[in-house]
Amino acid sequence: GLTEGTYTADLVVTTNDPVQPTTTIPLAFTIGGRATVAGIAGWRLLASPAVGMTVDNLAALNLVQGVPGFYPGVQTNLFTGYAGTAYAPSTGTGETLGSGRGFWWYFFNQNLTPGGSSNSVALPMTLATTLPAATANVPVALHAAGDKFNMLGNPFGTSLSFTGLATWPGAGNLASNVAQVWDANAATYDVSVVYPTVSPWQGFWVEGNTAGTLTIPASARTTGGVLERADPAPLVAFTLAQADGPLQDRAVALTFPEGATAGTDLADAAKLAPFAGAYVSASFEATSEDAAGALRAVESRPAPTAAAVSVPLHVASVGAGEALVLSWPVVEAVPEDWTMTLTDLATGTTVDLRTASSYAFTVAPEAARDPLDLSAVHGAARQALAPARFTVTVGPRGATAGEGSPTAALSLDAPRPNPSRGASTVGFSLPAAGAVRLSVVDLLGREVAVLVDGEQAAGRHTATVDASRLAPGVYVLRLASGTEALTRRIVVVR
Repeated sequence: GLTEGTYTADLVVTTNDPVQPTTTIPLAFTIGGRATVAGIAGWRLLASPAVGMTVDNLAALNLVQGVPGFYPGVQTNLFTGYAGTAYAPSTGTGETLGSGRGFWWYFFNQNLTPGGSSNSVALPMTLATTLPAATANVPVALHAAGDKFNMLGNPFGTSLSFTGLATWPGAGNLASNVAQVWDANAATYDVSVVYPTVSPWQGFWVEGNTAGTLTIPASARTTGGVLERADPAPLVAFTLAQADGPLQDRAVALTFPEGATAGTDLADAAKLAPFAGAYVSASFEATSEDAAGALRAVESRPAPTAAAVSVPLHVASVGAGEALVLSWPVVEAVPEDWTMTLTDLATGTTVDLRTASSYAFTVAPEAARDPLDLSAVHGAARQALAPARFTVTVGPRGATAGEGSPTAALSLDAPRPNPSRGASTVGFSLPAAGAVRLSVVDLLGREVAVLVDGEQAAGRHTATVDASRLAPGVYVLRLASGTEALTRRIVVVR
């Protein structure tokens, strides 16, 4: 059979008319408009691959609930709008899905007949439609409200390439030339600099800068597969994964494209909050004055020359356990004379990214959320509220790390246990004797307890945090010695 794509043909009809014995009818048709949903129950970020598709068409494929016309008395599983601050549930039967617009749809992955006009179908299942696919350019309105993220989607019946996103009409209204796509099975966003092709039915996010119009061009239609990028910029893409489960975060990349600045530019991409009850998350922290503390899926920097570039990397486990693995499966176009290291700020361990492929570690996990009660989740992830777990350092061989890079000499361990209800122990190491101050600071920057204050000998030391004397919440342990300071997060619970 034919692969996905748009085809033309001539239909030649033979008649009995001696004046015009044959008639030629030009035809154009598209092979595509189908996608398979497989794996676990969860939210899918989708888009209509056809013109005129309605919520009723979706309800005929799988369960739609909690909207007018389809079990309105229960919690909705279909959101068709987002304006920067909150998701808008579908208006129900008769609503036409906008071409080029994305929507969230929760699949329950079970065969269930509730007795109404929409039934639940177990996965895998195929999304398909006989409605006509868009064949011309598709303009979509962009908003610049709230976090400025816009929920868009592939409007065509074939795959869509993001390779030329920066040249799409209206791309000047974007804050980033990076699109982000949700993978429900791994609970991660994928970024277009790593995965530049999406299938029919796929929704995606772009970050707006000014209100206006973005046109998704018909010329961006392509077929399946990841396209090769010409003259790629140096790129290191990371994956954070459960050590014993399927959850991943693949939307974290450090890149050095031509024209990148130390501040915010179009090659950066803000981090999206995972749309799931349980997930793992990794994100780079911006350190420039214009965006200090912002969490990013893609952090772009100028190519390092005399000084190495060192970038903080945050990790989190929400309902995903304490054992995690960080890997770097994509290392692309990095010059051979550059060194690349990962430093674990909790243990002092430094890993050479060229000789190792992964690093296993543990964290203090947060509790999982209700997968259907995600009203507090918006497009953009919050800013960094606690110290980074790692730093990634990249630069020419022999270059010294820039300001803010960790030292291997002074170290501060993660407190144990953490979270804590009573006493937690924290270890620290000193390269030489000297004055030391180890204190507990709240998120407003107020010092609420002093654990160590005075001269200490070189070597290993321990101190005790009495969590019973602190109100529940998040605190920072701060170790200061000479001109250096290290921090660790501790959570107090009751």
